[in-house]
Amino acid sequence: GDTLELLLGGSSLSTPVTKTLNSTDITNNYVDLTTGEHLGSDGDKVFTAKVTDVAGNVGSAGGSLTVTLDTAAAITIDDPVEIDNKVNASEDDHVLVTGTTTGVEDSQTVTVVFTDGSGGTVSKTTTVASNAWTIDASKADISGLADGTITITANVSDVAGNAATQASQNITLDNATPSAPSNAIDLAAGSDSGTNTDNLTNDTTPTVRVDLTGTNAADGDTLELLLGGVSLSTPVTKTLNS
Repeated sequence: GDTLELLLGGSSLSTPVTKTLNSTDITNNYVDLTTGEHLGSDGDKVFTAKVTDVAGNVGSAGGSLTVTLDTAAAITIDDPVEIDNKVNASEDDHVLVTGTTTGVEDSQTVTVVFTDGSGGTVSKTTTVASNAWTIDASKADISGLADGTITITANVSDVAGNAATQASQNITLDNATPSAPSNAIDLAAGSDSGTNTDNLTNDTTPTVRVDLTGTNAADGDTLELLLGGVSLSTPVTKTLNS
């Protein structure tokens, strides 16, 4: 017939948690109580309990239990990846990816997955250290994935079991090295001062046409004109467009 009440921080919960004790409770010598409400922001919560007898006499609170409430974890991927979010043939076998976490303890496992447009994946793991994580450049080899958009995802959970919202970052993989032009460079008619097509000129700054056939060039690639196999003293380049 006595009443047991659960206290939080020494006070009743906003919706009091009480139990009128019966003979079974007394025989068992314990009672299970559920708070039934949100305990507020994360942090330490101190529970105690008190008994009020049927005559209305209130006992002292006791049985102190400190519980750490931990309901949140977060993870991010640092942007950009590889300086410009682009990975070329010289980078694709050692991609460096880093990020941060919030509310995640040291040594928790971070799983990082690289996924191409065809569903191919590369999966790597690392651990949290001081709210940061790194996929070491020697570990992430994505050279076998298909060129194009690569989606990087990162997942982690804290010790309390809270899964962070997945972090995601897109990069572009382009590891197909352009080939040499298949066709000869042509001296533009306006710069061919001799007989047309004889490639004789008195123009000291001639214009030439470069046929892109066979190069596999794409929008955004850079074309460079070479003289004797090397760059001119003032490099002659053109960023290709569609």
